[in-house]
Amino acid sequence: ATLAMYSSGSSPGPAWSVLVLRVLEMISSIVVFSVLAANGKVHGYSIYNSETAPLNFAIGVGAFSFVVSVLLLVLFALDQFSSKLVSHRRIALLADVALSTLLVLLWLIAFCWATHEWRVCSGCSHLDDENKNAAQAAIAFAFFGVVLWCLSIYYGTRALRSKPQTADIDGGPAYVAFGADQDPSVPAGRYY
Repeated sequence: ATLAMYSSGSSPGPAWSVLVLRVLEMISSIVVFSVLAANGKVHGYSIYNSETAPLNFAIGVGAFSFVVSVLLLVLFALDQFSSKLVSHRRIALLADVALSTLLVLLWLIAFCWATHEWRVCSGCSHLDDENKNAAQAAIAFAFFGVVLWCLSIYYGTRALRSKPQTADIDGGPAYVAFGADQDPSVPAGRYY
């Protein structure tokens, strides 16, 4: 089997896009939680206006996002290279869209909260450049996380609306999409 998720032919298509997207989601998550875990406190105080709640929330969202992106990458690989998810493809897609929506919300909260605390930080003069860069990098990658998980929602809903295949690569039943009206601009193919 090849990476033929959305594509219907020899071009690699959006399957590579989803694979790259998952890797970027993992990298973004690692940057946020590792930078904040390593440089998030100075002399016992948070770099975000001495508030530990936004710091801990951003670290938690980063760690959760990393675990989810790894699990979704494993689901993607299972579907591409085996027939184990054929009968549960719709459930996997719905779970992907639901988790992606949850993570968009969590990343947006983390981004807004950290940005607000950074903006109103009155005692930021005691921070060195490394801690300031860590705070700003975490804010930037939290925003990047919002964008990446929005793209995951887009690809997931696009796959749910796509036309079903006539047969699975391994000979099993094809995923049957729901909805009578299919968008002709969406290529047929597998997502998971």
